[in-house]
Amino acid sequence: MTRFLATVSALAVVAIASQASAADLAARPAPVYSKAPEYVQQVSNWSGWYIGGNVGYGWGKNTTDTAFLPNETTFGVVDGSLSSNTTGVIGGGQFGYNWQMSNFVTGFEADFQGSDIRGSSQGQLSIPDGRLDDHPGDLRASSQKLLWFGTVRGRLGVTLTPSFLLYGTGGLAYGQVNATGDTRFGTTQHDLANLSVTKTGWAAGAGAEWMFSPGWSAKVEYLRIDLGSVSAIGANSEFPADSVRYTFNNKFDTIRVGVNYHFH
Repeated sequence: MTRFLATVSALAVVAIASQASAADLAARPAPVYSKAPEYVQQVSNWSGWYIGGNVGYGWGKNTTDTAFLPNETTFGVVDGSLSSNTTGVIGGGQFGYNWQMSNFVTGFEADFQGSDIRGSSQGQLSIPDGRLDDHPGDLRASSQKLLWFGTVRGRLGVTLTPSFLLYGTGGLAYGQVNATGDTRFGTTQHDLANLSVTKTGWAAGAGAEWMFSPGWSAKVEYLRIDLGSVSAIGANSEFPADSVRYTFNNKFDTIRVGVNYHFH
């Protein structure tokens, strides 16, 4: 009898403990799992001032027109033209300001470039009946170099994505042109002209810019630069009445890559 009561008591204790544990589990709230926060891509902001640097390459096919004075009949030589391929490295800096309105970005940019764009050419003279001069020493020659140039341009573009901008640009261009023209008759007579002048003209082109990091962008840009033409007179002391007018045409194409820092 005593053993039976001990067994019943032990079973009762186990039952009570089980009920208490179940009550504790029922009272404990079920865990709540929250959704992981969504990744929000940072939207690029193009508005504001920026400054940067660039490096690139320039090329052109420039002409030098020669006119013999007082006229080609008196001079005995036909007027003509020389064409030279000018090439060289460019590099410099730029700054500007952007306004962003939805997907459209407008603004202005000014830049200044050092330049090593240069070229030269020469050719034989031609006499009035169209034949080349029989004297191999009778030549006309020219050389041109763009020492530096700058532009002040407007920009208008559209963002294809928040961080990628396509734009067109155009405005004022200016630069220093050095040029030399020389017409040689034999080995001693030279009608030589040298000039160094700052010219103004226009620039137009297009580019693409990528905001690769907050505040930083990389760009590639093409510009056509036209600085017009400039003339100089070459004469010699042996025949002061005869002279040659050289007209140098200055047109260049440039492609450059650069990096900008944006002040937001």
